Amino acid sequence: MTILDTLPIELVHKILELAQPVDVASFAQSNRTFRSLVYGSPNQQLWKELFLAEPLWDDPRECVTPCGEFLAQSNSEYEFDWKGEVKRRTRARTLVNGKDLLLGAERAKPGELRDTLQTLISMIVNVPPSPPSFNRNWVKEVLGQGIFLDTCSVTDPVLSDRLAQLHTYFGLTLQDADRKRQAESRGFIYDLRNYTSASNWGPYLPDGTGRVNWAHVRAVHQDMAMHSIMFDNYGDTHLRLWYNNSALLPNGSRDISPFRSKDFVEVPRDIECKFTVTHIVPDAHHPLRPKIHFKGSVQGMEVIVGHVELTKHHDVRWHFRSSAATEFLWSSEGIQIGAVRSEYGVLGTWTTVSHDDDDPVGPFWLRKKHILREELPKLPDVHLQW
Repeated sequence: MTILDTLPIELVHKILELAQPVDVASFAQSNRTFRSLVYGSPNQQLWKELFLAEPLWDDPRECVTPCGEFLAQSNSEYEFDWKGEVKRRTRARTLVNGKDLLLGAERAKPGELRDTLQTLISMIVNVPPSPPSFNRNWVKEVLGQGIFLDTCSVTDPVLSDRLAQLHTYFGLTLQDADRKRQAESRGFIYDLRNYTSASNWGPYLPDGTGRVNWAHVRAVHQDMAMHSIMFDNYGDTHLRLWYNNSALLPNGSRDISPFRSKDFVEVPRDIECKFTVTHIVPDAHHPLRPKIHFKGSVQGMEVIVGHVELTKHHDVRWHFRSSAATEFLWSSEGIQIGAVRSEYGVLGTWTTVSHDDDDPVGPFWLRKKHILREELPKLPDVHLQW
């Protein structure tokens, strides 16, 4: 018998509330009584205190969903699982940056890697409405330089999609600067087989569900992020156009050699557009987030029409057409990274409105130009702010 066995339960609880979650887990393994005390009680007060004592976790009662609704507001039966969330986040941190980092995915129990990826993504997208977010700082600290994202290899398509989503949210890793990886991303972007009616001619899964293809978005992110400098004039992209049309090896696989060539140069353009809301259409599935139609002008000429809406999977989708001279020629599809009102912007792809077999395709990054808040016009309805 230890001295802890002689203490009142209430006092033991108070002591545990001052400990780290991993220490509480170790304490629970010391004997059956302590395990029952930690895990057996239906009262989650201990776990609630452990959660709220973590300085780099946001209080979930103050967090909103990607749709902009408070977590409790989004579900009338919402009740935060304090114990479950502490355990998931603690395990996620251990799996991502523990001693078994390089073999973490292989050694993880069935479903553990899935839970880890979903936990980290949830912490990124469910945050307080006003920055800063402790959750995001914690995820950034846990992922460090992105070694886990670079070394984690999975074959399950769902896990692969979650990993690509987390990678997109995190940003560039050390290996993203590697020319081979850049070539692979560009090869994915410019492969016309990834653009069909089933994928809405954009970065969506080719199954007709309208779900985001995060591998596609991650490739766009890497390509555009590597160009995060002042853009120059449009350059010669004949190698890219050649790739669009015929860069398939005899076995049907993707040939990325053009993008690894020293002669390949991808030079984007920086185009400033001014968007104006034309009208809105109510959305029965998202009463506070109507479908917003807009038009855009470049140097005073109206050349863009489109709309932004929440998909049934709660992603913010942007679709617009743009003209060259007198008729619409280009069609663009994009996904807003983060939640509504995200300042990062939209990542997507463009092609022609006709979607012919030999059409060109390419990536784009649509982002808001930073202006002083006092210069913002008064909006009639706060819910129109995407």
